[in-house]
Formats: sequence, structure tokens, C-alpha cells
Amino acid sequence: MPYGAKTVADLTKDVESNASLTELDATNNASVRMRPNEFLQSISGPLKAHKCIKKVILRECELGDSAMDILADILSENHVIEELDLQNNKINAAGATVLADKGLANNHGLKTLNMSDQPVKYGGETLDHFVSVYNTNVTLTKIVWRLDDRKAWTLSKLMIRNVEIAKRQAAGKDFTDLLPTHLRESPPDLSKPPQERPRIAPPKRQPTVQDMEEHASAVASVVGEDPTPPPVTEDAPKVEAPEAAGDPRAKLSDDGKRWTVANHSGGDPIRITSAEKNQTIQIFKCDNATIMIECKVNSVSIEGCTKTQVVMTDVISVVEVCNSKSIKFQIQGSCPAASIDKTDSCMVYMMSEEAKKMQISTSKHSDVQVTYIAGDEGVEKPIPEQFVHRIDGDILKSSVSALYSGDAGLAVGVAGAVSDDGAKEEVEPADPVGEPDARAKLMEDGKRWIIENVDGGEPVNLSHHAKNHTLLIHKCNNATIILDRKINSVAIDGCTKTQVVMTDVISAVEVTNGKSVKFQISGSCPSASIDKTDSCMVYLMSEAAKKMQISTSKHSDVQVTYMKGDESVEKPIPEQFVHLVQPDGSVKSDVSSLYSS
Repeated sequence: MPYGAKTVADLTKDVESNASLTELDATNNASVRMRPNEFLQSISGPLKAHKCIKKVILRECELGDSAMDILADILSENHVIEELDLQNNKINAAGATVLADKGLANNHGLKTLNMSDQPVKYGGETLDHFVSVYNTNVTLTKIVWRLDDRKAWTLSKLMIRNVEIAKRQAAGKDFTDLLPTHLRESPPDLSKPPQERPRIAPPKRQPTVQDMEEHASAVASVVGEDPTPPPVTEDAPKVEAPEAAGDPRAKLSDDGKRWTVANHSGGDPIRITSAEKNQTIQIFKCDNATIMIECKVNSVSIEGCTKTQVVMTDVISVVEVCNSKSIKFQIQGSCPAASIDKTDSCMVYMMSEEAKKMQISTSKHSDVQVTYIAGDEGVEKPIPEQFVHRIDGDILKSSVSALYSGDAGLAVGVAGAVSDDGAKEEVEPADPVGEPDARAKLMEDGKRWIIENVDGGEPVNLSHHAKNHTLLIHKCNNATIILDRKINSVAIDGCTKTQVVMTDVISAVEVTNGKSVKFQISGSCPSASIDKTDSCMVYLMSEAAKKMQISTSKHSDVQVTYMKGDESVEKPIPEQFVHLVQPDGSVKSDVSSLYSS
């Protein structure tokens, strides 16, 4: 669950266990956004029975039409809730109609409904269903939504009717003349708490919309046209709470183009609410911090941070994460691109369909995950961090490792296979002469050699090994190691400015945690692995060597040199890759276009 926010289970537990809770707020909750229907089903029972919650806020929760059926069922049994905020969801006309017919028509407690910022403008057909609600609903006094119909005045007058009913009830006056005809013989007892009032039965003959229009006009003649009418549409004037002053921990540069949040550790979330869309946000060297960017900005940079979480609405150009560890960032609206470089552990949350279109570029990264919404479910996918490279017809080709497919392990076997065509009979080298180099130690098992902590000096010649032996070259600096005969495998770990010359390697060469390493294969070697290494030069000096498959992860400046005829060719091994969520939910990874001609 991103950013320490409550999960669906946490929210449900709050409703179940806190009998004095008066407000339920799930605004923009990532867990709810991933599973909105599951959330509503989870709280349905506890919320129906709760006696104190008067305000429910479900803004930006990805609620769609199917969710309205669940919400309507809650409203038909819970009459304590007085305010329901559904702003910025995905409620179309069908969902609004269900909410009206199944929920509001059977409710006698809700006073305010906010349905602004939906993907559609509601029209006459939806309006008719809301007008019919007032056959049985005498408490709903305010609806905020985007309505495009000239008959909206009818609904406005019916809300005015309920405002006047509430005023007369509070003053102890009779309000029977304001009720629909079928309720006048047995008016509802509004003196009782809402949860104790009996359900208002629907009329035997359902009034038509025209009947309700005539009723609204009759009520208007009694109460007047404007007894403090509530706003009906989003265009109506609203009274907004004054905006809080900007967070002093976010500094605006003198030129007015860049906001900076730097060197913060822990504490309350840092909210940036007044940035403009031409401004950039720089988050630098923060630890265990949460930053909320609540407005559209040009770009966001996260550098040198640990355990930091950033929530964004819309980013015009790019989000960049660099030299960081344990980062989480969330896009609620849209962002075309993100770049993740030299970063260990980065969780990317795409909370909208627009966000899923983001292209993610990575280099020298590890443990990058992307989470996005598919239907009502959250889907988590790993971003590949291991890639394989091979020479095919004198062309260097790179692709995602088979570790990320159902064919894991197959690619190495195929790519590393050496054709028997034209194979020459293997000639065993002559027995070594003299004693082995003292800097090369043979382990007690008689199968492993180690060359360790060599710093400069003459080349270390290893010639007493057998082809079933392995070699570990560990923490050497400015050293040269030469192997003049076949060996099973070679590992080069934690070395700098070290070069290794080999003839034939039966299984693999592995380079890890190195810097400025060079190795040469003059015979054959099916595969090599280069991990967490800055600068590695690979020399493939034979046709057999060119069949090597090179696997890389978290690397930089890796070059491969091979022979093409009598000429040598040098190619960079790609270190930047781009990743896109596909329509079918898969993540497609490709070599960055930086490496194309």
C-alpha cells in the first residue's frame, strides 16, 4: 500500500470498531482506487449499521457505474449520512440513474450530494430520474453536478421545497402543504432521528415527470422562487474554504521557475499546492519524507533520496529519479515519461488510464516495479533489469532476459550454443612447466583457484588449472591475469582497472561490482554476465567467441569489440531501456532509441 495510507482493510476496521466515528474519508486512497467495488462491498455492512457517520468523502476513488449499485444499497438502509462527496470519479448517466432510483428514492437522511467533475454532463433523461426521487425524498436539499438541461429549474424548485420543509420542521410548523399529494394523508414524522423514521412508501400510481413539474411550480408559489436556494450545477457560485498557506518546507527559487524540497527527514507530508504548470519541482536528499504535489507542474526531479514517497496529479514533461533508494511515486492524472537511473527499489503507481500511457526509461536500476489499474484490480509488474546481448550476423542485438518470460533459461541455452559445423578436434595443451604463480591459490577441494588483492605488478599467469576448475579474481586493482588453457568458469568480483585474458571458458565469465574491467576471449565462451559494473570492455577475438551471449544488469559503459573480417568493430552495450504498459496489461521493454542509427 503506497505512502502509508490506509488500506481497504484499515478503513473497514475503522467503521467496524469506532462507534463514535463521524466522518469517513477515502479521498484518493490508492488501495480504494485499485479496488473500488471491493472497498464498497467491504464497508457496506458496517456502514449500514453505523449510527454516527454523517459525512462520507469518496473523492477521486475511481468509482464507476457498477459501484453506484453498491452505494445505492447502502443509502437505502443508512439514513444517518447527511453529506456524500463523490467528486472526480467515473460516474456516467447509467450510474447516476441507479444511485437515484435505488438509493436516493429510498433514503430519508442525506442532505448534500456532490457529483461534480465526472466524465460526462448529465442530461434530461438523468434529470428525470432525479426529479422522481422527490416523490419520496424530503431531506435532500443540495446537489452539485454538471447538468446540461433547460428543465434544471424543476429540480432546483424541489430542492427548495426540501429546504423549506426543514425550516418549518425546525420551527415546529406544519409542512404538509409542501408534500406530494400521496404523502399528505400520512406525513413523515421528521421529528424522529433519521434512522428511526419509517421508510416512505412509494405512491400507488407513480407520478410522471410532468406531475412533478406541476408540483414543483405549486410549491414555488407557496415558498417563493428563492428561499436561499442551493447550488445545482458546477457553474453555480461556491463558497470555498480559504486555501492554506504554502508549506514553508517547499522553497520557490528567485526566478520563480523552480520549487525545491531539500534535506527533509520524516515529519508530516509536504504539500505543494500553488505551483504552476510552467514550474519544476526538485526533491533533493530527502529521507523518509512524503511530498504531495497537488497541482499540474512541468517536471519533477527526485535525486539522492531514500525511503521517499511522492504523490503527483499531472506532470507535463517528465519525472526523473536518480541516485536514490526505496522510492515510491504515484501519478494520479497524466505524465508522458519517467526516467529511473542508478536507483535501487522504485515503485511506480499509475492510478489512471492516462498514467498507464507513461513511457518509463531505466538504466543501472534494480527492483523497479510498476502498479496500475486493470478494471477494478491493481496489477503489479516488475520492470526488467537484466538484458541479454549477442552478435547476430555482425550486428549487436539486445533483448529482455528470458527470466521475465515463461521461457526462462531457454535463451541462454540457445544463444550460447556453439555450432559443430567446422569444429576442429580439440587439442590438449602441453603440461605446464615450473611452479604455479604464488599469487594464484588453489583451494583445499582442488577445484577452485583464487587470485585476490593483487595490486599492479607483473601479470599473473594461471597455467596449472584443469578444465573442470573455476577461478575467482577478487578485489584486484590495476592487475593483469592470463589464462593459457581451458577453464570451467571465471568470476571477476570487486576489481578495478583489471584485465583478464582467456582462451576458452566452458560455462561463463561473471563480472560483478567492478570498475574499469577488461576481459578477452580468444577461443570460445557461451555466456558472460556483467552486473553492477561501471565500464567493462569485452574483446571477442574469434568467430566462436562472437557467439557469446552477454547478460547485463545495473551496468554502465559496457563495450564489446569483435572481428568483422580483418577489421575490429566496437559497439556499446545498451544501458538504457524503455518500458510501456500494453493494452493487454503486459509490460513491453525495448532498447532505447538512443542506440539506433
